Amino acid sequence: MRNGIVPIELDPTVLAKIAGPLTIDLPAQIVGANDDRTWPFLIDAEAKAMLVGGLDEIGLTLQRSDDIAAFRARDRISRPWAYLEGMQP
Repeated sequence: MRNGIVPIELDPTVLAKIAGPLTIDLPAQIVGANDDRTWPFLIDAEAKAMLVGGLDEIGLTLQRSDDIAAFRARDRISRPWAYLEGMQP
């Protein structure tokens, strides 16, 4: 997943029936064949969000930058001794 490849695991009986090009609908978590057959697949929610958004671990974390800044502001008030003088959150 870290390389932008969607790891999909399907039942072996399904794989035996598949021939030809496939489409992968990651948001819907569906593998589709040209003959309109579809099969659902499972993927971890965080991995899915990263792949759909084109994010790495840092990008995923930065989506929460407002929450991180709010936490640091609250923490600075409750634990001022933990911050060096003159350092900004």
